Amino acid sequence: MTKRIIAVAFIFLCCCVAWVILGGTVHERTRSQDLDMHREVGRLWGGEQVQHAPTLTRLETVRQSVTRPKEGAPGETESVTVTREVTHPAPLAQSRVGADLELEHRRKGLLWYPTYGVAFGGAYAFANETDETATYRFRFRLPDAAAVFGGVTLQVDGEPVEATVESGALQHEMELEPGERAAVRVGYTSGGTGAWRYELADGAASGSGVATIRDFALTMTTDFRDIDFPGGTLSPTTKKRTESGW
Repeated sequence: MTKRIIAVAFIFLCCCVAWVILGGTVHERTRSQDLDMHREVGRLWGGEQVQHAPTLTRLETVRQSVTRPKEGAPGETESVTVTREVTHPAPLAQSRVGADLELEHRRKGLLWYPTYGVAFGGAYAFANETDETATYRFRFRLPDAAAVFGGVTLQVDGEPVEATVESGALQHEMELEPGERAAVRVGYTSGGTGAWRYELADGAASGSGVATIRDFALTMTTDFRDIDFPGGTLSPTTKKRTESGW
């Protein structure tokens, strides 16, 4: 009887060890496959999107007198006047941001991934707070991880305007009289996977990631109820549950 108990215990122990090894192997293969598949889904549909707040700078042309060696006269110098452009950060007077997220799970291999479509709209207002006519540059950086954009629009005071695209950002310059206000609206549709964020400061543009925020409001709507707010983000001031989401 004792021998039978020992044999059963030995077999049970061997089975446990085998199941542990099998479980570890399956877990590691799933984790490795998940990383690869997640990248593939990101290439097709877009990765985790981070939409940065736009930056506003006031342009100023400065004339300076510099001394330089005189051409054709060794040992002699001459004074010349040169001009250069100086930029001054300017605050946005108002920001009204909206994001409509629609969830659609997509299967890659044996795993499912939470992909989403996003319709973004941002309305921004600012004013010339100086005593002179000034030129302002509005810069709006599109999410780097997005795969495709559609319906990209840029309007100033309700009228479509031409925008230059530089390093993945829309740029537009406008001249404002002292005290004059301008309203800029940006919109687009895109897709991503996993998370969507709105950064209040564009660290790549400002260098510090710090910005002054005035009269800011963001309204997000979803067609899904399981929503979470990542660490380091602001919780909503108000939220309302709908039939399909929040």
